[in-house]
Amino acid sequence: MCYLRRRFEEQLADFAGKTYIGDTGAFYFDNIRAEDVKLFLLKQTYKSFLFISETMDIFCRADIV
Repeated sequence: MCYLRRRFEEQLADFAGKTYIGDTGAFYFDNIRAEDVKLFLLKQTYKSFLFISETMDIFCRADIV
């Protein structure tokens, strides 16, 4: 997931509340509201679909879905 957050940082830039983890460049979001997620999903750009697809691929490979 850290890989995806770094790769798609531009698409996730609208989210506030990033907390960086050390000097690795990895981060997580500590303050995301449902409205933020809704607006992200409504963008419907090629990059947002790619982000969702790659996220699902990770979960499917981990046999979580």
